[in-house]
Amino acid sequence: MFSASHWVPSSASSAQYQRADAKAAGLVEIASSAARVARERGVEPAPLMLAYWRDAAQWAKAHPEDGDAGMWRVENAAARLAADRLHAMGLPVAIAYAEPEA
Repeated sequence: MFSASHWVPSSASSAQYQRADAKAAGLVEIASSAARVARERGVEPAPLMLAYWRDAAQWAKAHPEDGDAGMWRVENAAARLAADRLHAMGLPVAIAYAEPEA
């Protein structure tokens, strides 16, 4: 049986989680602010569309200036965290594969 108390994150995985968590928090803040404004105007908020990256090659193509080959995983984790948080808040969210331009 798996027990969370036996898992000790490495400093690298901890840093990646912190990056994903911070990114997710920013996405949630943007979405919740937009939802609040929409509801104040008597309109239901539109779903926040989050991008999900297929692989490192797709990420590198869209972000050639970013030298971190693992950043696509951080971005995907942030999208999953944000979607979960927004869902728990009752806010609409959708995730779709990113389609970078050729």
